[in-house]
Formats: sequence, structure tokens, C-alpha cells
Amino acid sequence: STAFRIQVESSGGEEVDADVEYTGAPGSFVATFKLSRVGTAFVRAYYASGGTIQMFGNTQQVLIGAGEIDPQNSAFSCFPPEDVSTPVVCIANLRDTTGNPSGLSMVTSSIRLSASFVGGLEVMHFPVKFEAEGRFSVNAEIHKAGKWNFVVEYTRNGVMSPVHSAKESLTLSAATVDHKYSDMNCPSPVVLRSETVCSITLRDMYKNPSGTRVDEIRSVVMSVKNEEVPVIATLVAAGPPGQFEGKFMPVNLGYANVTLHLGTTLIQQHDVITRMADINASTSYIYCPSLRATAGNALTCTMYARNDHGVDVGQAAE
Repeated sequence: STAFRIQVESSGGEEVDADVEYTGAPGSFVATFKLSRVGTAFVRAYYASGGTIQMFGNTQQVLIGAGEIDPQNSAFSCFPPEDVSTPVVCIANLRDTTGNPSGLSMVTSSIRLSASFVGGLEVMHFPVKFEAEGRFSVNAEIHKAGKWNFVVEYTRNGVMSPVHSAKESLTLSAATVDHKYSDMNCPSPVVLRSETVCSITLRDMYKNPSGTRVDEIRSVVMSVKNEEVPVIATLVAAGPPGQFEGKFMPVNLGYANVTLHLGTTLIQQHDVITRMADINASTSYIYCPSLRATAGNALTCTMYARNDHGVDVGQAAE
């Protein structure tokens, strides 16, 4: 009816005019309107008669609440911790179809965070915590280093739907090196004056390989004493996380005592046998300074025992 006007103003900042229809019963009209934002709607009715507009005697207040959660209009974000010793924090902002925060504490049982390890079979599920209407948080304790995919899922009427995320994966770093789960292996016996390589695996308290560069493991120190004589030892990264090599060159026959420490704590110790290299007859030779000699006179010739690389080897005991 053009004689009646229904005006609606909302605390959400909306203003609309309702559609008014006569119901067929004397003095009864129906006003229909739709608002998109949550808040309080103030409904006022006006009547036009004789060129004047009069407002009805009361203002009706209507509370506009959020609609059902719309997973496609919602979002979540996960933030990487410094390492796997602290949890991954995820925040889910759930909205209805018109963008209003939606979901109270009673819907937490319908929302969960799932984390799956990339390249593996591990899948973990975490409950959510209600923070405020439409806002939920998760503290996901994940102790395995590597790349993880995350998804927040909302279940309604038995149907599970994923919540949109701009970034669904995080790479979690290993924690600091723990001496209890690290180790070193050295070959024995080894050849004198040849480079000896010990393989070192460093792990954190959750048994993740830890460290990719030498400057990340400054507290890890390798020491070598060869028959009580200190020998220079160096650590180098071997490539994969947690994999390093300790290199040294023994100079004395006998034993080389190799230790690996984390700070002042011993990780592992090895006593490595050091020996002379095998003599290679094809690279060894004898040299006589003179090709002529006088009968009855002593002639001195020198034997040069060498290994495969032409290095002089051998001693009296051999």
C-alpha cells in the first residue's frame, strides 16, 4: 500500500524501506525486509493521509543475528613456531554468507583442525577453542619436523566442508640438538696420513635431524688426539638436515681418540686404530747408486716401499 511506509534502520549501518502488502483483512498489512549485517534493527511505520505523514506510536526493535557458518566465506591462518618444541597457532574466522562473524562456543564440537605430513602417512586432529563469536583458535602440538598441510573443517548436518585458507602448508623446523639422540661413527682401522671421515648425525629431543649448516651447531665440537698428540679436526655439512662429517688426518701409528661434545656434554667417543698403508709392489722400487761394484767390497742399495699413491710407507716392524 502506498499509504503506508515501513522504514528500517540498523545499528549495523543499514537503512532500507520494507515492502508493504495488504493481507486482505481490514487494518492488517505485512512488511517484509532483509538486512545483511548483525545488530539491532529499528522498525518504524508511517502513514500518509491528506498530504501529511504521520509516524505510528511505537518503534519496534528487532535483534538481527548471524546466519549459519558458510565455510566458503570463512578463513583461517596458521603461524609457524620457531621450532617443533612450541605449538603451531591457528586462528579460524568463521563467517555467514553475508560476512558476519558466525559460530558460538557450542559449535566447537563441529570444528576441527587437521594436519597431515607431506610425503608421509601421519594425520593429526586438534580441537578448537572458542575465543569470541566467529573466532576460534587452535594450539597444535606437532613434534615432527618437515612440511605439514593444514585444514580447518566444519561439519553441518553430517557434511564436512573445508574452510578456505590462503596458505595451507607450513614447514616446521627441528628443535636444538640433543646429545641423547645424536651419534657419531668412525671407521677403524685407518691409514696414517690419510683423510679420515667420521659420519655424524645430530638430532633434537624429538629425534628429528637437526641443523643444516655448521654455523647452526657451534656448540658441537669434535676433538682428536692421536697418541696423545692433538690433531686438527673439522666439521662440514654433508647435505641433508642433521648430517655432518668430521674430518681429521692421523699422524702417528697406534690409536686416535675421537670425541664429539655438545658444549661440555659428551655425545660419543671412538678409539680409532691408525696403521701404515699397504705396500704396493708395482709402485715400489730399489735403487743402487752404482751399477758397478768391486768384489769383496760392500755395496749399499736403497729400497723405497710405496703405497698405491706413490707415498713412502712401511717400517721395521713390517
